[in-house]
Amino acid sequence: MAAERKAARQPAWVAMSPEQAEMTKLDVDTRTEIYSLGALLYQLVTGRTPLEGLSLERSSYPELLRRIREEAPPAVSSRLESPDAPELDWIVAKALEKDRERRYASADGMARDLRRFLDGEPVDAAAFVL
Repeated sequence: MAAERKAARQPAWVAMSPEQAEMTKLDVDTRTEIYSLGALLYQLVTGRTPLEGLSLERSSYPELLRRIREEAPPAVSSRLESPDAPELDWIVAKALEKDRERRYASADGMARDLRRFLDGEPVDAAAFVL
């Protein structure tokens, strides 16, 4: 329960996409939401945020935005006790890709890959990392 309450209180920048952190006039589109879904999935699977230590208590606001734009989170499997699903790493990595052109184009595409993963079928995100 404590972890659920903590997750509910996470600040918005935990799921802020790199293009939002750029703070430019670049259009925010569906791929921005895919990034946020990837951050949520990461946290649900690992119990941790993709970029740990993102807080204004530890960093300045410009530093926080820089980390969102530039730092890649550790692979999901590196934060699990029994890492045996590289496909899940691939799906989350594709959703959290810094370059929005390389992310899933839609939530439906990400959902199809998650369904294939759960059904033990090959996932499209494999092509992303290979």
